[in-house]
Amino acid sequence: MVDAPPHVVQTVIKCCHINVGYITPVVVAAAYRAAAQSGAAMLHWDAKMRLLRYLLRQPKLELLDGLELLPLASGGFTTFHYNARNADRPIYIATSSDVQILLGALQDDFLEPDLDKDIRKLLVKAAMKGQCVLKIHQNPE
Repeated sequence: MVDAPPHVVQTVIKCCHINVGYITPVVVAAAYRAAAQSGAAMLHWDAKMRLLRYLLRQPKLELLDGLELLPLASGGFTTFHYNARNADRPIYIATSSDVQILLGALQDDFLEPDLDKDIRKLLVKAAMKGQCVLKIHQNPE
């Protein structure tokens, strides 16, 4: 696997007469989904966060559908559902740490509060579109 400029790829194809496959977000999501279904997807926290960041940066959030990549406040992960109707419950993004402290027993219903800023921003953006399992939990005034 290499990250090569387009002119290098074209030269290799022309000279070596080989097929070149490209790693795309669709390929990455499908590979992770297949590995998870077979029980072989044993990624650590950091690897899951890198994968989540990579897939969130793509315009098609539905690539995340069915992937267990949403980090919970309890320390585990839950499945991202692009269509919220397919989820058994929403996952809330707390707007302040006070909410999570008050609702400590519900840590499986809240997103991990200490995410990298870029991942959190991308997840908030996804929640604001209203097309996924994520919901913004507003503090009552």
